[in-house]
Order: sequence, then structure tokens, then C-alpha cells
Amino acid sequence: MRAIVADERLSGRQDIQSLGDYLAARDIMTGLLAHRAASGGSSTLAAQANTDLRLMWEAVTDNMIENPTFSDLFWRWLEYDKLLSETWPADQKALKLGKVAA
Repeated sequence: MRAIVADERLSGRQDIQSLGDYLAARDIMTGLLAHRAASGGSSTLAAQANTDLRLMWEAVTDNMIENPTFSDLFWRWLEYDKLLSETWPADQKALKLGKVAA
């Protein structure tokens, strides 16, 4: 998805711009999860201790899918994105593992 957003040929499309917004919001959320994991907490939205983050993420995505152009993309490709640590950027994975300063 990041390669699609970075493709200059697609940069003018509203759905691709919205995908970029989604990925930016996702990176913020996974960053929060990485910090919690680095502090000894859970790295998943499913954890009860992360209910606040899960509700925040649901609010973000609910707001984004009000845009019909993004909604189609979301329901086709992103609906089951659980923000699992295997899909985080490398710096966030390292933070989760305690390899960089929190």
C-alpha cells in the first residue's frame, strides 16, 4: 500500500490520497502500541489494556469510511487490518523489542 501511495502517477487520485491519510493515522496508532509494548504492555488492539486505543482507531476509521471513495478501498483491502506488529514500520518493531530508546 505504501508503494501505491508513493507512486506519483496515482498521487492525484482522491482514493490514493485518502489511503495516504489512513497509513499516516495507522503509523501513529502503531507507534502508540509500540510504546506500550516497550513499557511492558501489550502490542495488540485486542488487549483489554488497549481498549482506549482500539476505540480511538475505530473512530478514526469510521470517520474515514464516510468518504465513499475511501470506503470502497477500505472494505476491499483494509477491513481486517488489526495493526499487528508484524506489519509495523521497522523503527516501531525495534521499539517494541526494546532495541531503541523509548
